[in-house]
Amino acid sequence: MSKYSVVITPSHWRHFQPVIPLAALGLSFACMPEAATSYLPEYSLLAVWVGVATGLALYLLRQGINTTPGHWHVSEDGEFQLSPRHEQPPPVWRVSEDSRVTWWGLYLVLHQHAKPAHRRWLLKGEVSEQNYRRLCRVLNRSNAKY
Repeated sequence: MSKYSVVITPSHWRHFQPVIPLAALGLSFACMPEAATSYLPEYSLLAVWVGVATGLALYLLRQGINTTPGHWHVSEDGEFQLSPRHEQPPPVWRVSEDSRVTWWGLYLVLHQHAKPAHRRWLLKGEVSEQNYRRLCRVLNRSNAKY
């Protein structure tokens, strides 16, 4: 089992992470058909939209944006491990069959025994080209097993 060392440098696009759901919400509000909004006054729809947008923005900002660089050790079997920062060894995460390779990045779903899944998008520019290809091979191999 060979391990690769993967350094992750977060993309500047991660700063726009809260904006995308808010823009989708605004677009859906603007594209609502007249039949859905005709029985309510316009100010009540605006009040509902502002309330939902504020709640969504607060939720997304509370979750935070991870812009700290990461360092992973990845095996060809689909095991991910954060680089150790302390004396004790870090936990080992396994790649799930729900992980996907897309044209803009990788969607990683990592599992550990009796713990909830860790889900993360890894954009193309956040790792080197060589490590991106390695991660794609690991995900394709793990998806082929199932």
